This record gives sequence, C-alpha cells and structure tokens, in this order.
Amino acid sequence: AIYDADSPALAPEVAALREVRALSFGRGAGADVQLLGCALAPEVATLRSRCAFRVGEPTNVLRAEMRLLGPGSAVDAAAALAIVFAIKGPDALAAALPSLASVEAVAGRLCPRPGPNDALVVDDSYNANPASMAASIEAAAEIARVREARLVLVLGDMLELGAEAQAAHEEAGRLAVRAGARALFTCGMQMRGASQ
Repeated sequence: AIYDADSPALAPEVAALREVRALSFGRGAGADVQLLGCALAPEVATLRSRCAFRVGEPTNVLRAEMRLLGPGSAVDAAAALAIVFAIKGPDALAAALPSLASVEAVAGRLCPRPGPNDALVVDDSYNANPASMAASIEAAAEIARVREARLVLVLGDMLELGAEAQAAHEEAGRLAVRAGARALFTCGMQMRGASQ
C-alpha cells in the first residue's frame, strides 16, 4: 500500500492493514519517500523545478530536475518514486530520475504560456479544490519571485465543496494576499468571497 503520509485521515486506515507492506510519501519527516525541497531552477526561461527527495535512509538523497512546476507536482513525483521503490527496490530509483525529467504537464495543470510584453501566463484551469488552489497560488508566487515579475491572479470558482464553499473561497483570497499578489481577479459567484 502506497499512501500520502501528509493526509491524517489515512493514518487509521494504514494502521488497520494486516500483512500488507506500506510505503509512504510526502513532505513530513516520517515519510518513506520524503520531499525535502523543490524550487524553480535559476534558468527561468526553461521553467524547470529542482527537487530533492530522501528515500529510506537519512543519507539517501536523490535530486531530480523536472518540467513540472510547483509543490504539488513534486509530491506527485515522490509518489511515483515510492511506487518504483515498492516494485523495483531502492537500486532502481536513480534510473527513474530521467523519466521524471521527461514528464510533461497535463493541459490545464500549471502549464506556462507566453503572454504579451514578456509576461508569463500559468494555466491551472483544469479543476480546483482548496489544496490544489493553495498549491497553484504558491507555485505562481514562486514563479513571479524568480522572474522578478508582478504576481497577478485570476481565480475561478471551486465547485462541489458543500458547506465548506464560502470559507474555502475566502481562504483563497487570503492566500492571494499572503502570496503578494499585486492584483486579484475573480470569476464566478462563489469566488466573490475571495475579494472580501
């Protein structure tokens, strides 16, 4: 069983497993495949991420360069490495790194596109939930910082949140402010809460 160590809701499920090997991935120190850090490469024209993962032993650190952007993509890479670790063992991990480097972003998931006047538009319009919205804002802020550019956010409604919808949209607005957005444009009835 391979699971997200950063999801507290999974802890009881994993504890209840019997006769099943469990491997975890995530940002937390207890993860079997731990994301130690991820930052944009200084060569901003290529927009690549440089990540470090600890696998198993404290001294076993792997470094990867990926076309994928943002902390969410780096955690996904940790999940992929956990799968390789489970199936092929620790010796196969280094051979998996070139494959991580070749993965292209899925349409609508942190896809950089050139804009007018040397602007960069990061398209993350596929679908959103509070966690992916936070990861997207964090990634956009990092890109703006590295490019020494203004951060302008356009945020649309997150759907199917039920009773949590208003609080989640208001939190998106707070995240935009904390990220240093110079302007925030909102689309949709629910996202109006972000501009309050």
